[in-house]
Amino acid sequence: MAGTRAAWITTEQTGEGLLSRTSTGRGMRRRGYEYELHPSQIKRLSTGCVAVIAPGSGQAPTIARICNPMPAIRAHRTTRR
Repeated sequence: MAGTRAAWITTEQTGEGLLSRTSTGRGMRRRGYEYELHPSQIKRLSTGCVAVIAPGSGQAPTIARICNPMPAIRAHRTTRR
């Protein structure tokens, strides 16, 4: 799935201590998935920015700004007339 990667998910059991929670030494590991780029980060992207994810490339996700070339093309067309 694009945007997630396989990972080991580790949990640890805790117990009530006298002043704080303490580890019981028990826990579990299971195979799961974690986000490459958290959905909240994608949600906060400003207009003109995109998240680029290339599955299988081994590269980290990248945030890129998209340039709209149309204003420059229109300006160039009007100056040529």
